[in-house]
Amino acid sequence: MREIDLSPPERDLIADQNYLLIYQRGFFSNYKVSEFHMENLKRFAEEVRASGAELILLDLPVTQEMRDLEKEFAQEWDDRIQRFSEDNQVRYLDLRDHPEMLFRDINHLSNISAKEVSERWLQPLVDEGLGQ
Repeated sequence: MREIDLSPPERDLIADQNYLLIYQRGFFSNYKVSEFHMENLKRFAEEVRASGAELILLDLPVTQEMRDLEKEFAQEWDDRIQRFSEDNQVRYLDLRDHPEMLFRDINHLSNISAKEVSERWLQPLVDEGLGQ
């Protein structure tokens, strides 16, 4: 097993601000959910189900700044993924509203928080699937 650094990350406020601006000016400037990707997701869900497994869609935690930006520009995603989940009987976990986690930057969990997400939310799903 390799060692993973679980120490709290040091955030660079200038890099975070620049990263937020990239999302505001680029990704979210003309945001639309891709029909191509949604159709591929549907096919993938069908393939997973056919194999006897369960697909679980997960939106990982993000910082409050990033979440505010998503709420402002990407409501379409929230609506579409919820509808997709219901229409295709795919479990969806929306963990984005957990800004208390530690982040490497405005959009990526630190190693320690990724471990916490795994233990707190994902491992119980694995245990449930194994009948434990």
